[in-house]
Amino acid sequence: ATGLYEIGYSNALKLGIIHHEITFDHLPVAFHGKRILFLSDLHLGGIDEIPELVCQTIQQVEVDLCIFGGDSKFSWADPIDYSLEAMQKIIKVINAPLGIYGVLGNHDSYRMVPAFKEMGLHILINDSQAIHHNGESIYLVGVDDPFYYRCHDIKKAFSQVPENEFTLFVAHTPQLFQEASSYDSSIYLCGHTHNGQVQIPRLGPIITNSRSPRKMTGGVWKYNEMIGYTSSGVGTSGARVRYFCPPEITVLTLQNKNSFS
Repeated sequence: ATGLYEIGYSNALKLGIIHHEITFDHLPVAFHGKRILFLSDLHLGGIDEIPELVCQTIQQVEVDLCIFGGDSKFSWADPIDYSLEAMQKIIKVINAPLGIYGVLGNHDSYRMVPAFKEMGLHILINDSQAIHHNGESIYLVGVDDPFYYRCHDIKKAFSQVPENEFTLFVAHTPQLFQEASSYDSSIYLCGHTHNGQVQIPRLGPIITNSRSPRKMTGGVWKYNEMIGYTSSGVGTSGARVRYFCPPEITVLTLQNKNSFS
């Protein structure tokens, strides 16, 4: 008979692609139909098969922009070498013409940032980046980990963003939803919760590991006018198992509601 742990480990290998189309009134027309590849909580070094699974999975989709939501490392105490090596393999197979960006999670280390930059992954630490396409722009805003290290500085992160621009806010956790909304973020991408990693059917996550409303633990949510998305994550933290909560890679298609013919 297969044990409970083996089933949970097997579940953690069932990595799939989740597609969402998100429609906005004010998305610049040049970005209508653009696809964002969003990966969070890879926890590389936890499950040996993850890097290869991720590489195989992301080669199945065409995207324009890639964003990492933090926690590429299995544990904060782990050395950085393995996760950097695995991340390099993953980044090599990502084709994102508008760039590859990310934020750090509570398991990551600042020492990883220069190596990420060499690979082509630009980490936003309380900073913003304009993404230009066909004469129009959107702004990516990323903050440092707000959950454990609390090094986030949202005011500094937004300091270079002009008013009334379409803004894509990225943090490792969903807990900055009020602040991000007050800065008129259009969309908020985050992870950290693993959507519980272990769920009970019809009841949902046992533990959310989050300082946010329960509805923000996983999937699409809304706060005021801001759309949020919390990834269930790619890897696992603590126990290398998942129950009723499959791992995911997310593809978000941005749409301007006035651009439908």
